[in-house]
Amino acid sequence: MKNTNAMAKKKQKQLENPFVYQGYEGPEYFCDREKEAKNMISALENGRNLTLISPRKIGKTGLINHIFHQIKKENKDAICIYIDIFSTKNLQEFVETLCRAVIEDALEREKSFANKVLDFFKGLRPTITPDLMTGMPTVSVSVVPVQAEYTLKNIFSHLNDLNKPVYLAIDEFQQITEYPETGTEAMLRSHIQFIHHVKFVFSGSKKHLMEEMFCAPNRPFYQSTQLMNLEPLQEETYYEFAKAFFEAKKGSFNQQVFHNIYQRFDGYTWYLQAILNRLYEQGKKVETDKQAVEAIMFHVNALAPHYQMLTSFLTDNQFSLLKAIAHAEIVEQPLGNDFIKRFELPSASSVKSALNVLAGKDLVYQTAEGYIVYDRFPGKCEGFLTNTRSKLVSRDTLGKLAEEMGLTDLIQSRGQSRSHNSYMAGNAFEALVGAIYLDQGYAAVMRFMQKRILAQMVNIDKVAYKEVNFKSKLLEWTQKNRVRMEFQMLKQEKDKQGSPVFGFRVMIEGVEGGSGQGYSKKEAQQIASKETLQRLRREPQFIDAIFAAKSERTKMEEEPTAIAPDLEAEKTDFILEHQNTTEWYSEFSEAEEKAGKAGNFGKLGAAGKSGISGKPGAAGNYGFSGKLGAAGNYGFSGVSDKSEESGPSENPEPSAEVDDFDLSDITHNPAEQSREDIIAAAEAAAYTEE
Repeated sequence: MKNTNAMAKKKQKQLENPFVYQGYEGPEYFCDREKEAKNMISALENGRNLTLISPRKIGKTGLINHIFHQIKKENKDAICIYIDIFSTKNLQEFVETLCRAVIEDALEREKSFANKVLDFFKGLRPTITPDLMTGMPTVSVSVVPVQAEYTLKNIFSHLNDLNKPVYLAIDEFQQITEYPETGTEAMLRSHIQFIHHVKFVFSGSKKHLMEEMFCAPNRPFYQSTQLMNLEPLQEETYYEFAKAFFEAKKGSFNQQVFHNIYQRFDGYTWYLQAILNRLYEQGKKVETDKQAVEAIMFHVNALAPHYQMLTSFLTDNQFSLLKAIAHAEIVEQPLGNDFIKRFELPSASSVKSALNVLAGKDLVYQTAEGYIVYDRFPGKCEGFLTNTRSKLVSRDTLGKLAEEMGLTDLIQSRGQSRSHNSYMAGNAFEALVGAIYLDQGYAAVMRFMQKRILAQMVNIDKVAYKEVNFKSKLLEWTQKNRVRMEFQMLKQEKDKQGSPVFGFRVMIEGVEGGSGQGYSKKEAQQIASKETLQRLRREPQFIDAIFAAKSERTKMEEEPTAIAPDLEAEKTDFILEHQNTTEWYSEFSEAEEKAGKAGNFGKLGAAGKSGISGKPGAAGNYGFSGKLGAAGNYGFSGVSDKSEESGPSENPEPSAEVDDFDLSDITHNPAEQSREDIIAAAEAAAYTEE
């Protein structure tokens, strides 16, 4: 395919800057890891799944891409798929991410194979659009939440049946523990253990979570993989790698300067690559620490807005603790008096609370030596890029681009008016990009996107931080707080021009939220979700009403736990034990004679049924310590009804004095009685005539 050939040619070109810190550009730009790569490939080719654990920024993603490159070099039929699930919030998003990756991999292969894969996924209605950032085709799919597990099972089966070696890497795998769906780990394990033609690499950056998932006996993935911990590259090896590129352009790199950079960032690959990239750009020779500091500040200053946004979400205590850890570089005992006094922090309990928040936000990280600041200068993670890309290729964005370019003035159409927010303009833009690709090829599309679109018409920074998927944000909030939400359709009609119009309202636990109207269901639901999010932010009483309704619902849903009956207990529990059988028989005979009704074990409203210490009441109910009146029911510790004096009745009327819904006489703490008192009262009630 043209797409694949263009990519291959691109990879063969020598890079202007060899220090890559975003993505993977080939083995010539990848430093060492020969031993790790060899061990990983050997494990996968011999049928062992892998778990790769390391902090972020140390190079595990690059290593995965590196071994996939080597595997595909040895076997062109091998299918290597990488997904990062760090930004996913639930099982539905996990499955959609996997679907996109499988389809995008197929699009880079021969046409017949791509068609086969697309045919398999046609039920998900995949749409393929050009990526405004790369020009490459991107895929979007929509998985129904209730069918997420079923869809995942089908994807695994599809990969297993491809008759090709398949390798699937799932990065930030510990994220599945945050999903609101219960049993996600067990479900994945149950499917994966029966897939023999797909080998998995589970990688993660949160060491304690990953080790617990794969090393704890009570977890589904216990001892199911070969574990690997990734350590920083050796300083000497890394220096030789960097020095070679500077010398190749007749430059030099002072070893002491490199040592200082390496120590400052603890050998973490991403930071070193970012600094080396800037130094390589600035000149041929690196001889002083001042050059290194300038390179570091270049990245720090570029991320100043990000830092400001990040710190605005922290309390004073949290920010003070973050600065203290950064200043100390590594803190073995953050709750110790020495550390707290040194940096004038609040009480140990406040520090502990702040530390938990910072760790939860991945701002600090606990190593074997102590706590460190996680990201010295945060890079844009995969989730950030994915979200930004989805905003760029949205119908709304493409439609606005088409209008800016004047494409809408060139569109000729019949039928419905284009006065509302239709997809026509966005479709026209996609058609234009597709035509350029078919006519001129990949390189021409890249030039067009970079020079005419991205450089002149799109503000990437504004796009990156603009929130557009309000429905997803609202779903995330409801799932996190375990409240029920639905979209209630208010109307479905046509406007004066014949275009469909939809109206929806958000209902959360039966409480009315925002409403919206649009020319598609999706548009109307997005508008309703946006209004609801605004109300959640601004109206405390709205939140109070939601949680009050949730509390009421959960109370109504509470039911006694159904416990399997003990058959042995049922055989004997109702038999009152007596040490002297003769004494018991004597008591029984006296009571029976007194009742004058020998052979009748208590008085009943209908023949053939037993009434134990009480009189039958309303049919189908058990009466506790009250009067009963209908045949076939049991009354406990009550008194006989006067209706018994006339003998059994086929259809007795319930007593007018009895209220079926009055449970006031049932108390949580009844008066204590001895065993003898209980027996005497029961016998007296059963055999005494009024």
